[in-house]
Amino acid sequence: MTDASVRALEHLRDFSMLKWYVIPLLAIVLYIYSVEMRKARSSGNWDAILAGLTLFGMDFFNETWNGWVLAISGRSAFWTAPGDTALRTLVGWNIEIMKLVLTNSDCIIQIEGLV
Repeated sequence: MTDASVRALEHLRDFSMLKWYVIPLLAIVLYIYSVEMRKARSSGNWDAILAGLTLFGMDFFNETWNGWVLAISGRSAFWTAPGDTALRTLVGWNIEIMKLVLTNSDCIIQIEGLV
């Protein structure tokens, strides 16, 4: 197994590694989605919410097959996230990446004025 894979597996889903900034990250995501849900209820346009959840679902699918590649090959996944993180949920996925994926689609939609 490669060094990066070993380091990525080392603290996989280890809640003793949780850092303080997970709470503000979660609060930011919940705030953005609650604002967008309030807008969607009044306008009937759920595009921003659906875009964010669709992007998150696609990323979850990619990270799942990436983990399967590591499990089946026993050598390495296509990509890993072995660096410092507050919570590593999958071999190539951590809480910071999840926050990025959940909020970026909404930010892009707001900047572009698509909704």
